[in-house]
Amino acid sequence: MAKNLTAKQQKFLDLYLEKELKGAEAYRQAYGSKMPPPLCAKQAYRLLHNPKIKASVDRAKRLAERRIEAAVERYAVSRERNVAELARMAYANIADYTALVGPERVIDLRAATRDHLTAVQEMTVEDYKEGRGENARDVRRTRIKLADKQAAIEKMNRMFGWVVDKSEVGKPGDFAHLTDDELNAALMAQLCAGGLTERQAKALLEDRPQTKKQADA
Repeated sequence: MAKNLTAKQQKFLDLYLEKELKGAEAYRQAYGSKMPPPLCAKQAYRLLHNPKIKASVDRAKRLAERRIEAAVERYAVSRERNVAELARMAYANIADYTALVGPERVIDLRAATRDHLTAVQEMTVEDYKEGRGENARDVRRTRIKLADKQAAIEKMNRMFGWVVDKSEVGKPGDFAHLTDDELNAALMAQLCAGGLTERQAKALLEDRPQTKKQADA
């Protein structure tokens, strides 16, 4: 608990740090305010710059940063490892988790490696009886659910800057006055700024849908 704070200031601080509410919402709840969000946000901004409250917020941020650094070191978190994890999900193949038994393909995880199992999101094992009386037999059914391949591929594409998000490139109408060549040059510059080589950017642009002008040519 911070020193020399009013009850409402302390409640605001608790809501902001412990409940992780945004400043405006933390202010609204702490002070029971009925002001519109912009005014609550303004008051929250003033509170967060109050020296006594700011000191507590800064301490909490430093502690959080140290915890994050410790976690990064402990679990060897890195961009390369994140890419590898996504790649295992993106390129998982059902053949790695099944085997042919006669004409049917059944779940068989005996040959699945740790890398293969990274892509398994869910596994359900169901035991039940099939048949009746003397003909009854025990059956075990195993189901697995693999990670979303498309989502993993899209995340990797964004990490490498291989996706052109129009909302990030410019506002509506920004490119309406450009010729196709000028548009290509603008997109090329944007992609290269995002980390692609000129060759990679050119290959990506060649794969994008043609404009109506190009299609009619």
